[in-house]
Amino acid sequence: MTYAAPGVTWINLNSGSTTLFIPWSGNGAGNDVFRRTLGTTYIENLGNNDAQRFTCFTPRFSGFQMGVSYARDGFQDSNAQINTDPTLRDIIDIGANYVNSFGDISIAVSGRYGWSYAPAGFDDPTIWSAGLNLNLGGFTVGGSYAEQNNASFAGGGMNGEAYDLGASYTTGPWGFSLTYVRGENQDNQGPGDETVEQFLAGLGYDLAKGVNIGACGAYIDFEEPDNTNNVDGFIIGRHQDQFLIRRLAVKPFAGGGRPPVSFAIDAADRSPLAPPKLLPRNACMPRKSIVWLASYPKSGNTWARIFLANYLFGRTTPMPINQVHRLGMGDSIEKMYRIVARRSPGSSPGGNFDVADYRQSLALRGRVLGGIVNNDADVNFVKTHNRRAKAFGLGLIPPALTRSAIYILRNPLDMVLSYARQYGHTAEFAAAAIGREDNSIAGANGTVTQYLGSWSGHVKSWTRGR
Repeated sequence: MTYAAPGVTWINLNSGSTTLFIPWSGNGAGNDVFRRTLGTTYIENLGNNDAQRFTCFTPRFSGFQMGVSYARDGFQDSNAQINTDPTLRDIIDIGANYVNSFGDISIAVSGRYGWSYAPAGFDDPTIWSAGLNLNLGGFTVGGSYAEQNNASFAGGGMNGEAYDLGASYTTGPWGFSLTYVRGENQDNQGPGDETVEQFLAGLGYDLAKGVNIGACGAYIDFEEPDNTNNVDGFIIGRHQDQFLIRRLAVKPFAGGGRPPVSFAIDAADRSPLAPPKLLPRNACMPRKSIVWLASYPKSGNTWARIFLANYLFGRTTPMPINQVHRLGMGDSIEKMYRIVARRSPGSSPGGNFDVADYRQSLALRGRVLGGIVNNDADVNFVKTHNRRAKAFGLGLIPPALTRSAIYILRNPLDMVLSYARQYGHTAEFAAAAIGREDNSIAGANGTVTQYLGSWSGHVKSWTRGR
């Protein structure tokens, strides 16, 4: 729905993600970066971000399309009854765009306005943004502008503006781009405005459909009014096929007549929250792309992933086992939860995440899974040992993100012996454990808490109905 400066590299300046390389968001910028004017023109009103909302888009008529969204409040991943009187409420956004071609010139223009209601005594915050792209003969130029106003409920520190400008050129397999992004908002530590300026030059080359290599160079300059926490630095990088979340065309099954399907690969090697280049679909509506590789522990899940990786990659020699992680990821990897925690409101640069705190990991789970599907792939393979049920009221396997599932079943008489060896139990203890409905694996050693239940209950949860 929203357009911004074009680009050909894997780094999206217009997102705040460069703070992963140059840690400017921990130097006075605080929570004003992600989905806020210091870091992007893709802003949300007071940074409400993943609030549970209703979103609707019209069909496109004569090049025009409209969209509207509504969120009752700014909370996320919660089914609790919330008193909206002391908090932000009734968050409404309306957007529209126009896409058309006139001879050799193509145009895409977008606009958006949002408002919400603050508690008594505070101004009602508003946002607005606009974007434009023009294309002619391989050249694309464009940019966007966004503004947050009346942020007194947040202490005024979110009031600000952001804009980006850029140009790209593609010829055959080659692509080149230059991008500039500037963000500014009221300093949350004192008077004046803090600013960040970002410059990026990028180069890309398409080796084959869905396979791209490239390089980029960026300069980041963050400044505060009193110059106490200024940060600047360079990012020099390259990317190649094994470091991309990319679309991989897979041959149709023999005689099936199915079209090729795109799979996300190398997902375990990236931040799960990298913003999509095509923001409207992935940012506003969930994408049902997760294919769960589900099993009770020690049932052959890794073996199944090795088989799938070798089959889908079409290799002439076996894929080394230490590269199998390129096909999919697990839903309980501590690193992903820590990244989400670091980007949550009120968090510190360190992340404020305790892997042993099962309630915290449950609260973050929705955003982690949302980050996994936040790409342009039809299929994201995700390994899980969780049962298809609820844990403390939260559904562990959300239907809104699920495309399908593959359940890996092993004879429990064999599985229980492997289970005992894996976790240092006697066979008798392990047999009793897999019969308990409250059986779980506590968060530790790089994974968050996993909710297994009994072996038979786990099997039934995945194989009986929807």
